Amino acid sequence: MRAIKILLAASVASVPMVVALATPAFAQETTSSVRGTVEAAGAPVAGADVLITHTPSGTVARASTSADGVFSASGLRIGGPFTVEVTAPGFETAQVTDIFLTAGQPFRLPVELNATEIITVT
Repeated sequence: MRAIKILLAASVASVPMVVALATPAFAQETTSSVRGTVEAAGAPVAGADVLITHTPSGTVARASTSADGVFSASGLRIGGPFTVEVTAPGFETAQVTDIFLTAGQPFRLPVELNATEIITVT
């Protein structure tokens, strides 16, 4: 009888420990990200350089667009302002200013590039 009481007490005491170990831990997000697309006349621009600058500190993150014109930069500071500059050969530089980032929520940024005007004089 005494053995049963000891087993019962041990099993009841272990329940809170099992529940505590099974509970997932949630980390607090401390960074953000910028994701976007770069297009020209509705077509994706591959290989465009994307420069993301935190204006107050001058910290820079760099990204490049994929074949479908998509870019992503993560691990960025929360807040801002940020400036995003997009350059690609044959296109005018595009710049977006005063971007403010929120923890854990990617900032979505579509960028439209304009073709560089070439004037030929004969």
